[in-house]
Amino acid sequence: MRSKEEQERIVKRALSMSTEGYGKPDVSEGPIIAVLIDSPIVGPVWFALDDGWKSGDGIPVFFASEIPHLQKMSGEELRKRYEQKLALGGGWIRDKSEGAVRH
Repeated sequence: MRSKEEQERIVKRALSMSTEGYGKPDVSEGPIIAVLIDSPIVGPVWFALDDGWKSGDGIPVFFASEIPHLQKMSGEELRKRYEQKLALGGGWIRDKSEGAVRH
């Protein structure tokens, strides 16, 4: 598990990323696709409403379509899933033959 200081650095880095090309960030101008959350259970994590969204910053992404499966997990299981996503670079944990695991 990451230290509190490392988690804070990651969140600050993600929040400071350039929005160049996206215009001024204003939630009233379009749909919200993903939000960055500093979770007390797993640390910094993206929550995405779009299954195709990729963070590009190495912070694991949990997708709205995963909620039915995630809500059945204990804190320990969520931390394990977070670490797996972190090790694999972010998003879906895939089965080689089936593509994205949809729960």
